[in-house]
Amino acid sequence: MSSVLVALLALVPLQDRSDEPKGLGLDAIVAEAEKLDVRTGVYVRLLKHDAPDYRHRSEESFSPASNHKLFTAALVCEELGAEHRFVERFRWHAEEGVLAVTAGGHPLLGLDGKPAFAGLGAELKQRGISEVALRLDPGPFKGPARPDGWPDNQTDRWYEAPTGPFVLDEGCVTLILDPKGAERGPCALAFEPVGLDLPVDGEILLTSDKAKGGVFGALVREQGIKVWGRYWSGAQPRRERIACDDPELVYRSVLASELAAAGVRITDPAAPAPRSEGETVHEVEAPLSGALARMLGESINFTAEQCLRIVAGRHGEASLAAGRELLQKRFAGTAPRAEAWHAADGSGLSRGNLTSPLQVGKLLAEVYGRPWREAYVASLPRSGVSGSLLRRLQGEMRGRVLAKTGWIAGASSLSGYVRCESGEVAVFSILMNYNRRRGGLNKALKDIQDRIVVRIKSRL
Repeated sequence: MSSVLVALLALVPLQDRSDEPKGLGLDAIVAEAEKLDVRTGVYVRLLKHDAPDYRHRSEESFSPASNHKLFTAALVCEELGAEHRFVERFRWHAEEGVLAVTAGGHPLLGLDGKPAFAGLGAELKQRGISEVALRLDPGPFKGPARPDGWPDNQTDRWYEAPTGPFVLDEGCVTLILDPKGAERGPCALAFEPVGLDLPVDGEILLTSDKAKGGVFGALVREQGIKVWGRYWSGAQPRRERIACDDPELVYRSVLASELAAAGVRITDPAAPAPRSEGETVHEVEAPLSGALARMLGESINFTAEQCLRIVAGRHGEASLAAGRELLQKRFAGTAPRAEAWHAADGSGLSRGNLTSPLQVGKLLAEVYGRPWREAYVASLPRSGVSGSLLRRLQGEMRGRVLAKTGWIAGASSLSGYVRCESGEVAVFSILMNYNRRRGGLNKALKDIQDRIVVRIKSRL
């Protein structure tokens, strides 16, 4: 067991305790949020208890923001198992001269800064293969790349990256700007994933005016990468992730580039499906734990949606709609009321998602008893140590909390586990909703959430 879990989740029997916990005194803190016209739901429960130790609006439905990923991650773990490995498999069909890839939806390809298909070209050359026709088979992947409820004016942002059968770098292209000490002229540019080989159209010009040096952009399209704007000449090198509307274009470009570097040429980029069985010549693997770390620890929307599609594909169609149906079927019955739960996507970016603090708390308690709990819980941000809790709950709270944060305009949330002064572990869920047109609230709401968790720690 990891040191994180040893420190936080003592392996003790889950049994009732006869003595009642001290009064938590949370009403006054919760009232501060509601005085800001922020509807606030809270659920707190020691793992040893069957009944909650504190609740406020706990059965009401809230938009959970990224706390919705807690449900998606649980479903993924249930369906795939903690030891699951994602595999991108390449098969060589000698009779037709076809290199075929049937989509596995590998969600972590191209993330480590290394060639995504390292070794494939060399293995083909070892077999005396220098020319291939390429077949990319989408397999069970069908339907749109983004959920319907996502904002349609932010599709170039990394947090709205598209899913699909063939995706590198979580559906993004990384633009790297480096002034290299120059004061004027075009800024030096580079792109990732490694091996991306598309023509670049346009320039990002350097300017000595700092105020004007932060407006730039890039668009990946079939004709190449279009860039524009200005970058401050006094700035440090910068990496900017940009969602790509055609992730398969990037996948094909990088694959062709890597094969060409090994001396293998693609003669036909859209070969028909081969009839022969073929043989596996190369595999790219990654563990589920890596995807959980991206989904829960880094709150990557792409990873949640892609993994949900992969799970749906085990039952038939690997579509966003099928994934939502699986979530709905799995968790609708655990809600206090039917209308208190709805899955509009797998990531929480959509405002149509609904859940209750009670349902989140019960899920977290249930996870504690599942065989895959270590992979799940260890992927959560750790207070004062990692992820979105790196700068929160520090000092005496450092390392005592493993929890998922969440925010979209109008919704702020924090749910997870806290090791109390008694040595016991409590689950908690804090969901807050307010008028999304109001700005500047989230800092105050985070402070209230943190104070609630500190009080839980000290009183239970």
